[in-house]
Amino acid sequence: MLTNLPTLRSTPAAASAPAPEAAAPDAPAADGAASDTVPAQAQDSTLGMGNDLSPWGMYQHADVVVKTVMIGLAIASVITWTIWIAKGLELLGAKRRARREIAMLKQAASLKAAGDAASKKGTLAHLLVHDAMEEMHLLGNTREKKASRSA
Repeated sequence: MLTNLPTLRSTPAAASAPAPEAAAPDAPAADGAASDTVPAQAQDSTLGMGNDLSPWGMYQHADVVVKTVMIGLAIASVITWTIWIAKGLELLGAKRRARREIAMLKQAASLKAAGDAASKKGTLAHLLVHDAMEEMHLLGNTREKKASRSA
């Protein structure tokens, strides 16, 4: 801060040669009195704020509106982190299930064997195999219709 700087005297003698007090402005006077180079108002550097500049200290000295905003931001942060962690765990579980089901489908030699292996309803493998069987059935019906028309 600029309040701790020594005041310069406007006399010509002070400009040409430094005074003994100007050489050491922070040194106490010999008789123990306060130095006249620093005004009494400048010694109070808190400017109405407490010395506690920790987050809790600043919160305690804040206005009601600021406190409300801070509490709202803290709550929003907790909610955001909770959703992020929950969705991360959900995606991790889904990836594991998908890898396990794909590995099971790769081991199947035919679509019928894959259908038997993926018998648990609601799983991705069951839906995939069921849709593939339905497409095979529809493709077979289309071939039969084309064969009957050309005959």
